[in-house]
Amino acid sequence: MFTEEYIKKCEMLNPLQKSWVPQVGDWVYRKYTMFGKEIDKKIWPDKVQREDLIVLTFESDIEGYFHASDIKGNVRTFKYDEKFFKEICVFVPTIDRLFDILGDERKGYYLINEIENYISTGDGYKEYWKQFSRIELILAFISHKKWKRVWDDKKKKWKRGSF
Repeated sequence: MFTEEYIKKCEMLNPLQKSWVPQVGDWVYRKYTMFGKEIDKKIWPDKVQREDLIVLTFESDIEGYFHASDIKGNVRTFKYDEKFFKEICVFVPTIDRLFDILGDERKGYYLINEIENYISTGDGYKEYWKQFSRIELILAFISHKKWKRVWDDKKKKWKRGSF
């Protein structure tokens, strides 16, 4: 569903992670469980046994808990503590959530068309934009427009500034 590279770019984009307010429908990548990194390594030594990508499906009837599903549809209940949750999880926005973050009411084709026009008319930018998949392209566009960050592919990190 999401590539490892996209998840990493989302994780490394600090303004995205800091501004995220978890809500039903959000996809998250669990860096580790509530047991912590060290215990996780002992329980799941090869990490393949644990589903790391989950979607927040609905709030529980019990206050302070929510339900989440993994890719296979397995549902689990989690205690919700925003600070702890944001510490163990990486927000991995879908295209729709990226549009929400951009804050533009226009969605879908019209906004993607605007993004493509923006990157095709920029002086010297064209090569920069070629490195991204469609969803990474939208993330990079938002990062540039909203937070003045660009991806440095050589250093594999976001940096302030321009291309």
